[in-house]
Amino acid sequence: MLGGLPNINIKPLIILGAGASHDFISDLSYRDPGDEHRKPPLANNLFQDNPFFRGLKGVDQFKNIQSLMGNVVKRMKLGRSLEEVLDDIQNNPNEEKQFKEELPILKNYLAFLFSKISYHNISFAGNNYQIFFRSIMLSCEDCLVVNFNYDYLAQKAISDTYNFEFDHFIRYLNKRIKLIHIHGSVLWGISNEGDYKLKTGYGDKVFSNSAITIPTIKGKNFACPIEQQEYLDTNISSVNVIVIIGWKGKEDHFKALLNTIKEVHRIIIIGGSDKSNNECLKNSGLSRFRCEKIYVKGFLNFLDEYTDFSTDVKEEHIF
Repeated sequence: MLGGLPNINIKPLIILGAGASHDFISDLSYRDPGDEHRKPPLANNLFQDNPFFRGLKGVDQFKNIQSLMGNVVKRMKLGRSLEEVLDDIQNNPNEEKQFKEELPILKNYLAFLFSKISYHNISFAGNNYQIFFRSIMLSCEDCLVVNFNYDYLAQKAISDTYNFEFDHFIRYLNKRIKLIHIHGSVLWGISNEGDYKLKTGYGDKVFSNSAITIPTIKGKNFACPIEQQEYLDTNISSVNVIVIIGWKGKEDHFKALLNTIKEVHRIIIIGGSDKSNNECLKNSGLSRFRCEKIYVKGFLNFLDEYTDFSTDVKEEHIF
């Protein structure tokens, strides 16, 4: 997949959206019929009724946002995405006061939920994240990973594959894989002084003040330590290959950074359909690059066909 490029030092940018974690293992890997409810959800399924979410011990502490979640689901039936609906709510003067009160509860609910989801999925050995990171690191010296997911599934896969722990924030940036949780992580919290705190280990407990940002489109900020933001600001412009897995390309704050990239030799999009992949290119502004663009439907299909990243690209995937 990275073969056939000019004689260059490949510097990939890997972008992980909700679709990457949702599709990180094969459905056939689940051991009983109830397991599929534990899959990391796509954004539009976050507030849908789910027996696994409903049955989690401790979920009752978030009953104060049940009306908000029900209202969001109702509005989504009109064809709006979760992010669009939350945008509408936070920008509506009539709902602004109540939403500000609900916001910290919503953040902690999402951290609670994705911590449980992460914990219940880490036991799947040989998952797609593990295969992906092992394969790509055989093709390049290092890579930059921007992860939009709250879960720790990608981080755990990197830790397992390369046998090192993310036990300090500097460890996210000083290895061959530079991992940035741009919207926060269930392993991170915020102290009373506003500093980031890191939980070591991969359990299902979370900080009381979680370091994540809610899923909206406009007005969204980074939720990662300043060192990671500065690293992105300094280094993203030099990437020359972009691999996107399950990301819609709509976050304005990140698109501004993508605009600083000077030259791209290949863009690989792993998503749901040709239509959604084209929308990702348009939304993100990456359509401006006149380079080879490759679409593959689904994380599983991609790894089935391109486990070896040096493999030549199939003609039907080039657009």
